[in-house]
Amino acid sequence: MSESQIPAAQAEPAAEPQPGSREEMRRNRMQSNWVNMVIALAACMALVLVALMIAPQPQGDPTRTVDAAAEASAAAGQAGFDPAAPALPQGWSSNEAGLEQMGKPELKTWYASYVGPSQQWIALRQAQPGADAAAWATSIVGEDAAQTGTSKVAGPQGRTVAFDRFEKPDQKQALVGTVGDTTVILMGTAQWDSFEDLAARTLRAAA
Repeated sequence: MSESQIPAAQAEPAAEPQPGSREEMRRNRMQSNWVNMVIALAACMALVLVALMIAPQPQGDPTRTVDAAAEASAAAGQAGFDPAAPALPQGWSSNEAGLEQMGKPELKTWYASYVGPSQQWIALRQAQPGADAAAWATSIVGEDAAQTGTSKVAGPQGRTVAFDRFEKPDQKQALVGTVGDTTVILMGTAQWDSFEDLAARTLRAAA
C-alpha cells in the first residue's frame, strides 16, 4: 500500500472525566455557577416587577394639570364649607380635584391630588364638619395605619396646629389634623417636610 493510500488519522473523542475526579468537580462547579447566575437574575427581575406593582401610584394622570383653586371655588357652594386650595411650592402641580362623597360614613369631601419633584405625591381630603369626622378619617387613612408621632405645623398669626402622623404598610404616609372646623387628611408618598409644608399652606389658605 502506498503512502497516499494510508487513511488520515481520525480525531479521538475527548475522554470523559473520571467520576469523583478533580476535572469532574471543576466542570460541575462551572455548570452550577451558570445555573445559579441565571436563577439569581430571574429572581431579581421578579422582585423588581413585584415592587413596581405594589408601589403606591398617584391617582389620576400624573402628567395632567388642573386648576385646583378654580375647582375649589366652583365646589364651595355645594360643599357647605370652604374647600382649601393651598398655593403650591415650585415644582408641584395638581392633577385632579373635585367634590365627592367619600369615607365611612360618607361625607362630602373636597379632594385634590398633587404631584411634585422626585415622584412625590400627596392627596388632600377635606370633609364637611360633623360628629362623624373621626370615623371618616379612620376609614380614609385605614385601620392598618400606625400613628408614629405628631407634626407641629405653623399656621397663620403664629398659631401652631398639631397634625397626627401615620405610616401604612403599603408605604403611604399621612397627616391628619383640623383646619378651621373641618378635618383634613394629607396622604400619599412624599418626604415628611413636603407633607408639613403642604399642611402649613393649607392652614394659610383656609385662614
